[in-house]
Amino acid sequence: MLDINSFQSSLKAGLARNNLFRVQLPTFTDLPDITSSQLNFMCRNINLPGRSISVNERVIGIPKAEKVANGFLIDDISITFMLTNAYEAKRYFDYWSGLSIDFDTYELEYKYGSTPGSGYTRQVTIYQLNNANEEVYECTLIDAFPTLVNAIEFSNEQGGLSELNIQLSYNNWKGVYKNPNN
Repeated sequence: MLDINSFQSSLKAGLARNNLFRVQLPTFTDLPDITSSQLNFMCRNINLPGRSISVNERVIGIPKAEKVANGFLIDDISITFMLTNAYEAKRYFDYWSGLSIDFDTYELEYKYGSTPGSGYTRQVTIYQLNNANEEVYECTLIDAFPTLVNAIEFSNEQGGLSELNIQLSYNNWKGVYKNPNN
């Protein structure tokens, strides 16, 4: 039987709120007027990545087969930004996606450049915050880059706001739990 004191004790750190987050995007020297904090403020939603284990069946004896892990799969993440009339998020992701393909010459660029900060992949970090605005979880996307800058939808809906949806691909992610005993 569940004891109310045990239940209250298990919630001492508080429940995680899905609207308390921060995203840290890379800065680009060619876009000095667009900062990570501006983009974070306009970020409407983002999802933390997941990981699924891929398996193969291994036959042991005649009637028995068992599943064994042989790798892992990761899904792309989606981010939605509210747009201002200065179109900061759109300009930012058009620039970043242009680092992978030159849209004028159709030339492909290198994923990893010869010097730090060159190439088109960057780190992106997503933070879960608590009610006191402290970081409780940090998820870093390793070698991230935009693979989809969605079209912007316009409508004649009264008072509608423009949004930009982005999809980021990445090689892997690493999570860090901060103060798990609070």
